[in-house]
Order: sequence, then C-alpha cells, then structure tokens
Amino acid sequence: SDPDELIDRAADPAAADVLASMVAIAPDGYDADDIDERVRLSQRRRLLVRDVDGAQGTPSPWSWQARPGDDARYVRGGGLRNGEHATKARARLPLVDEAHESGPGT
Repeated sequence: SDPDELIDRAADPAAADVLASMVAIAPDGYDADDIDERVRLSQRRRLLVRDVDGAQGTPSPWSWQARPGDDARYVRGGGLRNGEHATKARARLPLVDEAHESGPGT
C-alpha cells in the first residue's frame, strides 16, 4: 500500500496497463511541439529580464507589490535559496537533511 504515492511504479509490470492508458490520453487536446516552443520562448524572455535586472545590482522581487515593504512582509518566490522553501527550511526544527528522490526509508 502506498497511499501517498511515494513509490514510482512506472517500471512495475503490474502497473503497465495503467501507465499505457495514461500515456495514451495525456496528449489529448494539446499540441506538444507548440507548447514546447512557447515555453522555451517564455523562458528565454524571463532569463533575459532576470539577467538584465541582476546586472543592475540587487534583483527586485518579480511579484507585484501593493504597498511598499511587501517584499519583506510576505514570503515570495525565490527558489531554494531565497524564497518560500528557504524560509520554511530555516524555521524547521530540528533542521533536517534535504529529501532524497528515492523516497522515505532509503
């Protein structure tokens, strides 16, 4: 039993039929090539803005601020070093090692 679905069963022969049916319906209604092209273009644009912003000194938060000081008042995105994950990790006691991809108990 794996109620939290922590075990990857994609390679499990007993789950092959379920996997095949999911793979078959996953692309329905989507143009994967178009999505890939638009995502990569968006990433290039955002990376350009990030690089230009970073070259100007301390990068500002990308989130809209309703009032001055919102960047300090709210936890914003910022990745593992500066954002929500980092803030929560610093508050976790006792400090724990990062999770491993293979799941619990390994």
